[in-house]
Amino acid sequence: MCGRTACTLAPDEFPKACTFKGKNGQIQEPAWRDGSFNRGKYYPSHNISPQSFTPVLLSSQHFNSLASEEPCERVLQPMRWGLIPSWHRGDPKEFTYNMSNARSDTLLDKRSFKSPLEKGNRCVVLAEGFFEWETLKGGKKQPYYIYLKKDTKIEVQNKTMTEIEGENNNEKETDVKDFHIKKEPEESITVKAEEDAQFGEKRLLTMAGLFDCWKPPNGSGNEDEELFSYTIITVDSSPSLRWLHNRMPAILEGEEEIGRWLDFGEVPWQKALNLVKPKDCLEWHPVSTVVNNSRNKSPDCIKPIDLTQKQEKPIKGTLFSYFKKSPLKQEKALDKGETSQEPSCKKAKF
Repeated sequence: MCGRTACTLAPDEFPKACTFKGKNGQIQEPAWRDGSFNRGKYYPSHNISPQSFTPVLLSSQHFNSLASEEPCERVLQPMRWGLIPSWHRGDPKEFTYNMSNARSDTLLDKRSFKSPLEKGNRCVVLAEGFFEWETLKGGKKQPYYIYLKKDTKIEVQNKTMTEIEGENNNEKETDVKDFHIKKEPEESITVKAEEDAQFGEKRLLTMAGLFDCWKPPNGSGNEDEELFSYTIITVDSSPSLRWLHNRMPAILEGEEEIGRWLDFGEVPWQKALNLVKPKDCLEWHPVSTVVNNSRNKSPDCIKPIDLTQKQEKPIKGTLFSYFKKSPLKQEKALDKGETSQEPSCKKAKF
């Protein structure tokens, strides 16, 4: 499963990190589209839990306003992590089922996932890494931060200086309602910048996901407040990761796989599912248990630690001791939607 991620890129960095070669052969940046529901906003963080809004990549063909616009083939939009089905009636906050992950082997068994899949609501969930917890003797859990291997192939769009200067001189910006499209030569989606390629935490994981759009009922007075939400598809773990957890996110490797997953018009869902399989492209390191509390967003969440050295306990009265709640306070925090430990692996009913 995947119950916690890290994503620290700023909104204005994402389009450049997700450049791609369009069907017209030109290098494009996806358009950034802000979410509308209750001002659903993405906040960069080293510790992101379900119910947060994070950027996902999807085809612009999902939006009628862009259906006839050639320049914009892809869109970046913050969506709520934890799918809210379009058929749900009532306040989304009242939908309490855990929909942050969707098992690949049961997608067609659950209406909540089958409907978006058959409608072509496929997306790519972006993050620099995710967390899993190893269960130790005595019930203790050791968190690990997982990210792309440093030797994973990186696709970089190469151009001559003449081509780059020519495109910059003729650069055009196109505004389409809430969308902003800007073309310039940049790297492929698998890396933020070429010089960052050596740092695992700076490279984007591209995970297969499904999304849905919930709309308020007619007469509510806020019919325009659509809520886009997503789930991350999981598969059996690769042999190298199986010691830590039996599930892992379905990772899309390379521009070809990403393009086929997003192109719901040309690639039917039956063929798209062939892309969803275990991949041996990850590495990991142990991190501090400060990540257990979802309110802790600091870089300490992803810093490697030495397991042979005993971790220092928070000193009473310090910032870290603030996060060490009593069981009663932890229970109250969970009632408010906070996460103080690894998400439960228990199956949720859908």
